[in-house]
Amino acid sequence: MSFFDVHGEYTKPALQIVTTTKTNTSSTSLAGSGDEDGVGLDATITPKTTSSRILIVASINFDTNRQNCAGGFRIRRGGETGTLIGNADSASNRFLVHSGFCANQDMDQSNRHVSLLFLDHPNTTSATNYVIVPYKLESGSMQFYINRAQNDGNEADDGRFVSTITLIEFGN
Repeated sequence: MSFFDVHGEYTKPALQIVTTTKTNTSSTSLAGSGDEDGVGLDATITPKTTSSRILIVASINFDTNRQNCAGGFRIRRGGETGTLIGNADSASNRFLVHSGFCANQDMDQSNRHVSLLFLDHPNTTSATNYVIVPYKLESGSMQFYINRAQNDGNEADDGRFVSTITLIEFGN
């Protein structure tokens, strides 16, 4: 199998695809500065070779009870406390994440969406778990909601959503 991008044809084979789809809602409380917690967005793949690359593709629908950004999403290899991958470079006092939460000014009937893409080289043939975790920067608590808005009334104009994480192994 091959595909084309702006650089031409890419002929490395897609060896396997693993996906997790989260259709239910959940929430977690992020208690303090630097707090992270999983929300059920993880998938495990067993690479066929140590030279394989794993493309992580995630689509996340969420909300928080904060009006400012206050954090974002991180990708970890090896579970919720595993190795941090795909993070921004150090930048003075700024927090480091793969993608930010965005602001939520009205905090009513809102849904925020983030897509993540990262190509990893785990250099293993062991089962490897990738997890997306929300990360909170500021002190004080923040409630994080997945697949629903903060204000989740049972009304016709309130939505429910789906989040996914997909792992695609490419041979090298």
